Amino acid sequence: MPTTPNPFLQQLQKTFPHHFSHKKVLEAGGDARQYFTNCSYAVHHGTHHTPVYRMDMPNHFDVVIHQGTLHDDPNWINTLCAMYRNLKNGGALIVTCAGPHARLYGDEEDAQANYHAVGIEEIKALLPPDGFTTYQSGYSHATHDLQFFGVKK
Repeated sequence: MPTTPNPFLQQLQKTFPHHFSHKKVLEAGGDARQYFTNCSYAVHHGTHHTPVYRMDMPNHFDVVIHQGTLHDDPNWINTLCAMYRNLKNGGALIVTCAGPHARLYGDEEDAQANYHAVGIEEIKALLPPDGFTTYQSGYSHATHDLQFFGVKK
Protein backbone atom coordinates (compact mmCIF):
# COMPACT_ATOMS: atom_id res chain seq x y z
CA MET A 1 0.00 0.00 0.00
CA PRO A 2 1.50 3.38 -0.95
CA THR A 3 2.24 5.82 1.83
CA THR A 4 0.57 9.20 2.06
CA PRO A 5 2.71 11.84 0.34
CA ASN A 6 4.70 14.03 2.70
CA PRO A 7 4.66 17.66 1.45
CA PHE A 8 7.85 18.48 3.38
CA LEU A 9 9.79 15.64 1.73
CA GLN A 10 8.31 16.52 -1.65
CA GLN A 11 9.54 20.10 -1.26
CA LEU A 12 13.02 18.97 -0.17
CA GLN A 13 13.17 16.65 -3.15
CA LYS A 14 12.42 19.58 -5.49
CA THR A 15 14.72 22.06 -3.72
CA PHE A 16 17.68 19.69 -3.13
CA PRO A 17 17.34 17.01 -5.85
CA HIS A 18 21.02 16.00 -5.59
CA HIS A 19 20.35 14.60 -2.09
CA PHE A 20 17.66 12.24 -3.43
CA SER A 21 19.45 10.38 -6.21
CA HIS A 22 22.38 7.93 -6.31
CA LYS A 23 23.06 8.15 -2.57
CA LYS A 24 23.80 5.79 0.31
CA VAL A 25 20.74 6.23 2.55
CA LEU A 26 20.25 5.19 6.16
CA GLU A 27 16.57 4.71 6.90
CA ALA A 28 16.54 5.17 10.65
CA GLY A 29 12.74 5.09 10.89
CA GLY A 30 9.76 5.06 8.57
CA ASP A 31 9.80 4.45 4.83
CA ALA A 32 10.74 7.29 2.51
CA ARG A 33 12.01 5.34 -0.50
CA GLN A 34 9.37 6.82 -2.77
CA TYR A 35 11.34 10.10 -2.68
CA PHE A 36 14.71 8.57 -3.65
CA THR A 37 15.95 7.17 -6.96
CA ASN A 38 18.84 4.81 -7.66
CA CYS A 39 19.95 4.77 -4.02
CA SER A 40 21.34 2.03 -1.80
CA TYR A 41 19.68 1.60 1.58
CA ALA A 42 20.58 0.49 5.06
CA VAL A 43 17.51 -0.08 7.21
CA HIS A 44 18.03 0.16 10.94
CA HIS A 45 14.62 0.19 12.53
CA GLY A 46 12.14 -2.46 13.56
CA THR A 47 12.63 -5.60 15.58
CA HIS A 48 15.16 -7.37 13.34
CA HIS A 49 17.77 -4.64 13.04
CA THR A 50 20.47 -3.10 15.19
CA PRO A 51 19.09 0.08 16.77
CA VAL A 52 20.45 3.21 15.14
CA TYR A 53 21.83 4.52 18.43
CA ARG A 54 24.16 1.48 18.55
CA MET A 55 25.52 2.04 15.05
CA ASP A 56 29.14 3.08 14.78
CA MET A 57 29.74 3.99 11.13
CA PRO A 58 30.97 7.59 11.39
CA ASN A 59 30.76 9.68 8.21
CA HIS A 60 29.33 6.73 6.25
CA PHE A 61 25.96 7.78 4.80
CA ASP A 62 25.06 10.46 2.24
CA VAL A 63 21.54 10.81 3.66
CA VAL A 64 20.15 9.82 7.04
CA ILE A 65 16.39 10.02 7.35
CA HIS A 66 13.96 9.31 10.17
CA GLN A 67 10.45 9.79 8.89
CA GLY A 68 7.52 9.95 11.25
CA THR A 69 8.53 7.74 14.16
CA LEU A 70 11.32 9.34 16.23
CA HIS A 71 8.72 10.40 18.81
CA ASP A 72 8.08 6.68 19.56
CA ASP A 73 11.75 5.82 20.17
CA PRO A 74 12.56 5.60 23.90
CA ASN A 75 16.21 6.26 22.95
CA TRP A 76 15.42 9.15 20.61
CA ILE A 77 18.23 11.38 21.90
CA ASN A 78 20.89 8.71 21.32
CA THR A 79 19.29 7.85 17.98
CA LEU A 80 19.37 11.45 16.79
CA CYS A 81 23.01 11.86 17.85
CA ALA A 82 23.96 8.61 16.06
CA MET A 83 22.16 9.79 12.93
CA TYR A 84 24.35 12.90 12.85
CA ARG A 85 27.53 10.97 13.69
CA ASN A 86 26.96 8.41 10.90
CA LEU A 87 26.26 11.13 8.31
CA LYS A 88 29.03 12.17 5.90
CA ASN A 89 30.15 15.78 5.73
CA GLY A 90 27.97 17.33 3.04
CA GLY A 91 25.26 14.75 3.70
CA ALA A 92 21.60 15.47 4.42
CA LEU A 93 19.94 14.80 7.77
CA ILE A 94 16.15 14.66 7.52
CA VAL A 95 13.75 14.21 10.45
CA THR A 96 9.98 14.34 10.58
CA CYS A 97 8.15 13.34 13.76
CA ALA A 98 5.39 14.40 16.11
CA GLY A 99 5.96 17.86 17.49
CA PRO A 100 4.68 19.18 20.82
CA HIS A 101 1.20 19.98 19.44
CA ALA A 102 0.80 16.96 17.15
CA ARG A 103 -2.07 14.52 17.55
CA LEU A 104 -1.29 11.02 18.85
CA TYR A 105 -2.05 8.19 16.43
CA GLY A 106 -3.21 4.66 17.18
CA ASP A 107 -3.79 3.30 20.68
CA GLU A 108 -3.14 6.30 22.91
CA GLU A 109 -2.36 4.16 25.98
CA ASP A 110 0.33 2.21 24.11
CA ALA A 111 1.58 5.36 22.44
CA GLN A 112 2.03 7.16 25.76
CA ALA A 113 4.45 4.50 27.06
CA ASN A 114 7.32 5.58 24.76
CA TYR A 115 5.92 8.76 23.23
CA HIS A 116 7.92 11.97 23.32
CA ALA A 117 6.85 14.89 21.14
CA VAL A 118 10.14 16.30 19.86
CA GLY A 119 10.51 20.08 19.78
CA ILE A 120 12.71 22.29 17.63
CA GLU A 121 14.55 23.58 20.69
CA GLU A 122 15.49 20.01 21.63
CA ILE A 123 16.83 19.37 18.13
CA LYS A 124 18.82 22.62 18.24
CA ALA A 125 20.27 21.71 21.64
CA LEU A 126 21.41 18.29 20.40
CA LEU A 127 22.43 19.29 16.87
CA PRO A 128 23.55 22.92 16.90
CA PRO A 129 23.06 24.94 13.71
CA ASP A 130 26.83 25.53 13.42
CA GLY A 131 27.14 21.82 12.54
CA PHE A 132 25.31 22.45 9.27
CA THR A 133 25.96 24.47 6.13
CA THR A 134 22.24 24.51 5.32
CA TYR A 135 19.66 24.23 8.07
CA GLN A 136 15.90 24.56 8.29
CA SER A 137 13.37 23.47 10.85
CA GLY A 138 9.75 24.11 11.64
CA TYR A 139 6.39 22.51 12.18
CA SER A 140 3.81 21.40 9.65
CA HIS A 141 0.79 23.70 9.65
CA ALA A 142 -1.48 20.73 8.92
CA THR A 143 -0.16 18.08 11.33
CA HIS A 144 2.07 20.05 13.74
CA ASP A 145 4.82 17.51 13.05
CA LEU A 146 8.42 18.63 13.47
CA GLN A 147 10.28 19.00 10.17
CA PHE A 148 14.06 19.22 10.09
CA PHE A 149 16.57 19.32 7.24
CA GLY A 150 20.27 20.01 7.52
CA VAL A 151 23.41 19.51 5.43
CA LYS A 152 26.32 18.54 7.66
CA LYS A 153 29.51 20.65 7.55
